[in-house]
Amino acid sequence: MHTLLYDVASCTPARAPGPSLAEARRGCSAADEPGAPASSDQLMTDDGLPLFAVPPPDGFVRRVVVVAPHTSRPYRAAEWHDALVVVQRGALTVEGLDGSGHELACGDVLWLADVPARALRNDGDEPAVLVAVARAAPR
Repeated sequence: MHTLLYDVASCTPARAPGPSLAEARRGCSAADEPGAPASSDQLMTDDGLPLFAVPPPDGFVRRVVVVAPHTSRPYRAAEWHDALVVVQRGALTVEGLDGSGHELACGDVLWLADVPARALRNDGDEPAVLVAVARAAPR
């Protein structure tokens, strides 16, 4: 997965140790549906399992969001509260309130809570699949 660290002194991004972005994204495509058996078209763990094949740990919930090709989904901050989000397949654009866009691709990890956005837009020909993991609501 793509991770950026920031040098506090200069506020410039510095690459985190680990695999390169190309290595992390190897095999990413929209060829498989969520929950499909392992294949080379999914983000994989070091053990050879699809990244999200196993249930989240106790106290966490997982939600899969699919944005169909050539469509957009309205952004609602509450929907992404406390969630770490991974682009599992495909690509999409987070459309800002000012109309600007930030492109995301398979393997990107992001935080979508309280982002100044109006929509998640998929301009591609394949579904974009987002997997969000958050703490479960207290019972």
